Amino acid sequence: MIASLDYSYEISINENNPIPLEWIIEFSDPIMGHKYNNIDHIRLKFIGRDCGNGMNNFGLVSSQHDRKFIWADSHYNLNADAWGRGACTTYPDENAVDCNGKLIKRVWNTNFDSHI
Repeated sequence: MIASLDYSYEISINENNPIPLEWIIEFSDPIMGHKYNNIDHIRLKFIGRDCGNGMNNFGLVSSQHDRKFIWADSHYNLNADAWGRGACTTYPDENAVDCNGKLIKRVWNTNFDSHI
């Protein structure tokens, strides 16, 4: 998909069957919106979903949509709270993050048998 309002995308299963509510829809990446205040937008229509303009209608979806599904337990399984989140759900967009002036220190552990 191209992040542009010049294009619209209609998505369904087998021509007009609804997308299951537990399926996760993700669009773009929030980093550009957080760091550079350059939020991507796209016009989406997911059959069986409300993308912001009523059920089964085209809606404007931003790159800042809900992402509380992006995590997993120690066995890399999503728990029940993660399913059904993402874009075109009743969950609100993520809160803005001010990235200006923040230094993020990352510690990488290449020894997978121990903990940091």
